[in-house]
Amino acid sequence: MKPRIGIPEKKLQYITDLLSVVFANQVTLYTKTLKFHWNVCGENLMELHKLFKHQYTLLESSIDETAERISKLGAKTIGTMAEFTKHETIAWTLRRYLI
Repeated sequence: MKPRIGIPEKKLQYITDLLSVVFANQVTLYTKTLKFHWNVCGENLMELHKLFKHQYTLLESSIDETAERISKLGAKTIGTMAEFTKHETIAWTLRRYLI
């Protein structure tokens, strides 16, 4: 069901497309943060373990809010790894600035 909130269909599509990129970046960052949480080692293990847990817990909340906003705007929320990879820009941005 398309919302009737005074935004033209074309602009609504543009907004939800942008939100999908944000959403894919959030999920990518969440996944990378979990990886660091699970694989941290060294003398600061506990401090870093707690830090990463705090970060991915905060990300969970923002991910949920973004997904719900996309749905409320009448679009389908992406949800597969292929879709996340297609939409995310974190890896592309890192390659652009680090190479």
